[in-house]
Amino acid sequence: MIINKIREEIEASRIQLLHSLNFEQTLIQVTLCIPTRARIKESIQDVIFFDAISKLTGHLTEFNPATFNNSKLNKCHYIRVNATPEKIKSLTLSLEKSSLWATLWDIDVFDNKGNKISRKMLGEQPRKCLCCSEPAKLCAALSSHTGIELENAVMKLIIKQ
Repeated sequence: MIINKIREEIEASRIQLLHSLNFEQTLIQVTLCIPTRARIKESIQDVIFFDAISKLTGHLTEFNPATFNNSKLNKCHYIRVNATPEKIKSLTLSLEKSSLWATLWDIDVFDNKGNKISRKMLGEQPRKCLCCSEPAKLCAALSSHTGIELENAVMKLIIKQ
């Protein structure tokens, strides 16, 4: 139930920010995609999260980024930029491939109407599961892996980084 409440708050924040966009702007939402069953220390998650924000904003300077942080939402950060959503999604996909733990970043891109720009729209494959090569959404829906398996997969990425 707590997760649903957090998701609702994230959605409400995103909708509020989307209303402030003009027709040439794109909204980026940064969260983590660490499965809840993988019990990773908060301090480690913080390092990964702030690394994502730091690297992303470093690559966005030419697009006049404006950042927004909702203090009620832990590990959810928004960035508004002056660029096409397709260009920004391509950039974020490149960043997600740039390091091992970048696969733990969840960077969503929305156009000024609130439409999410997907990997598929850019001809990319779905995100892969941390434990196997299947699509992550499929494994999550089927609960294919135990919390221990997920935790071990996340820790391997962190240690290799």
